[in-house]
Amino acid sequence: MANLRIDSKITKKRMQNHFAYAKWQYVVVIIAMVLGLELIFSVTAYRPPEDKVILTYLCVPTLVMDTDYNLREQTVPLFPEMEEIAFQHISIGSADDYYAQMQLSTYIGAREGDLFLMPRDRFREFADQGLFIPLDDYISSGIIDIEGMAGSRQILTLGAEATPLGESVTGVYGISAEELYGMLDLGFDNRNFVFGITAYSTNPEDAARMISWFVGEYKAPKPDWLIEAETLTTPDEVLPSY
Repeated sequence: MANLRIDSKITKKRMQNHFAYAKWQYVVVIIAMVLGLELIFSVTAYRPPEDKVILTYLCVPTLVMDTDYNLREQTVPLFPEMEEIAFQHISIGSADDYYAQMQLSTYIGAREGDLFLMPRDRFREFADQGLFIPLDDYISSGIIDIEGMAGSRQILTLGAEATPLGESVTGVYGISAEELYGMLDLGFDNRNFVFGITAYSTNPEDAARMISWFVGEYKAPKPDWLIEAETLTTPDEVLPSY
């Protein structure tokens, strides 16, 4: 029987032929490796405990670029015990903005966020469902300092189905941003927006301190240009209030 010899020498031509027919196999392998590494990273990445995080959602039409970053840089030193402080923007332009409304409902359904700033009508809607906690104790203790802002208290009476004890309760469930005209510099009309702390938050006291920081940082008199404009037009024609 003749001896069979297998030519296994690697040549340039053989390599070209190999990659011509098998290149997609390598592409698939590389993609699988990248996805696998991302999955491993996402599973093993450190996540701070919920009680070490303050997440604020700003549900307003527009924000000046880098507002979320700037707010974080300003507030991190005030909460040294926190491992993460974040601000997220949900661009709610009007009640007809279905995508933004769905996005907001999704985040709330996922129990995300300690503090929300949202349009008054949406605030009332979610408050009636039991989303927000009463703030009376934080106000009386001074944790939320709204001195000189008597009209900022959003006093609501919730039905028994919306309270943990199953009893009708009247209290302050939100703080209005009505007098925080410094927020005009953030790129939106502060009128008709309300702060509320979620019932599922693991950091309600720190969220209350965050409200107080917003009040102290952005409380300002109504600008002269806005006063003058309001004498000539209706408020909604000066800056759209959603």
